Amino acid sequence: SISTEILKIRQFSTTTETVFLMLNGENVSISPLTEGQRFFTLVRDFGFINKNISINVEDPAHGVQLAKEGILAANPEVMFIMDRGKVANNAPGTYNEFIADPLIMETTAYKTNMNL
Repeated sequence: SISTEILKIRQFSTTTETVFLMLNGENVSISPLTEGQRFFTLVRDFGFINKNISINVEDPAHGVQLAKEGILAANPEVMFIMDRGKVANNAPGTYNEFIADPLIMETTAYKTNMNL
């Protein structure tokens, strides 16, 4: 059942620091996983821990651009990655290029194959 599957995820997720990234061409944005935000369900329903990254966000609904160095410095255990250009604009995706970047390859999420 779906409830059983969610429980399996929660057994893993409740100790796992997570970020949600959006790729849009060469731009990378991080979306806060906080109450009222679009992707908060990852925290509320699935139990992932929001990896706190110091960002100044006036309009967090659309995230904020983040350099790859910032992602490496945060070093999340899991990265949820949405290739927005591919999803919303039917454009060629940039996921493969992003994930092959040497800085991203140094993250815990990449090393443990937890870039979803």
